[in-house]
Amino acid sequence: MLFLCFSGKVREVATSILYHLENFGLKIWYDNQEYLFGENKNLKRIEAISSSNYAIIVFSKHFPSSIEAIEELEIIKNKYQDNELHVFPVFYCQDRKKIPSEYSWLNDLIYNYVDEGSGTLKACNQIVCKYYSDIVNIENIPELNFFIKKNNIPKVISKMIKTYYLVDSANLNTRITIIYSIFIFIDNIIELPNNIQRSIKYLFSNTQLNIPLNDREIQIAELILRIGLNMI
Repeated sequence: MLFLCFSGKVREVATSILYHLENFGLKIWYDNQEYLFGENKNLKRIEAISSSNYAIIVFSKHFPSSIEAIEELEIIKNKYQDNELHVFPVFYCQDRKKIPSEYSWLNDLIYNYVDEGSGTLKACNQIVCKYYSDIVNIENIPELNFFIKKNNIPKVISKMIKTYYLVDSANLNTRITIIYSIFIFIDNIIELPNNIQRSIKYLFSNTQLNIPLNDREIQIAELILRIGLNMI
């Protein structure tokens, strides 16, 4: 699960991140969705962070004045220092070099900067890429070319993977089209997990298989394809 930490004054940014990640099929802890009437919200937040593998920190000029956000960040920091949590800093209209010194540890992490005009999709693509990369590494799923000769992989898929490697690496549109075509074929063989189905559909929705710039879409597509092929 991914925990979303932010100041309530930039809720629209957090909601945008939530929208993208949920459409990719990822499970997000977001306060407005998780609190139930009469519950102890402090306990709920602590439990949520404890059960999360990732935390997204939307750091803005309002963050240091948010008591709840600061409390959450302290728990997140402790869990991060114990190597129990991966942290994604997203600096919203905030120069990371000018944040208060007590939060300077965030500068040591790979971060993303967003503002009113940039939107949050690029940052979310990086989060999704890391999420699926971790799954591939933890489950020791082989590289894509391994499946060319795997016995239980249909020959048509093997041929499509071979074609994928023959296409120039800069030809992103053709490459993602081949991956999407393989997913259509796989979908007729097995029932893919909901998050995989939603991820490939959202990639298609966002790009229409037209990628002028590579904002991790190809990497995400390759990762989830390896996961899907490994299930055949």
